[in-house]
Amino acid sequence: MSITAKRMIITPDCIRHHGSFETALAVALKEVEDAALMCNESWGERANVHVVVEVERIEVVPVDEGPKQVTLSGLPAKEGEDAPAPDMDKNVGGTHKDYWVLSHAQRGKGFVRPVRQVYTHKTCGFNTKMDINIAETYARNPKFYGQTFCVKCKGHYPVGEFVWEGTEEVVGS
Repeated sequence: MSITAKRMIITPDCIRHHGSFETALAVALKEVEDAALMCNESWGERANVHVVVEVERIEVVPVDEGPKQVTLSGLPAKEGEDAPAPDMDKNVGGTHKDYWVLSHAQRGKGFVRPVRQVYTHKTCGFNTKMDINIAETYARNPKFYGQTFCVKCKGHYPVGEFVWEGTEEVVGS
């Protein structure tokens, strides 16, 4: 039996926790090595597990801290620059009429998370799909929004109540 790890992801949180990329990598490799050793000990010579790990260090694009950049609609903000949404009026389904997003130029600088459009509300179990510009804003700056919308519950709730579809990863983390 041979197990190959195609990609090992060392997250910025992991690096912060361990103090450096090198330390985080060493800890992760030790965990993989220990798992292989356990397989070999459990299965004896039948297992003969060999682990090959290919690691690629990807430089993370720093997140720009700054004001909310532009409106999703491209129109001037009705509510002012400090409002939670540029137009707090509601559509029939409960969404705001407009949302803040990072500018195309900011989003074009790269992403620190994958671009994902579908998330699940842990409270009701229902999936909601967001506009690609909002998804790219989350991918560029995961902390940009404090709340997101549930299409079933018809309201905005803290991002901690949502996970990305098919994962346990909390939206906005």
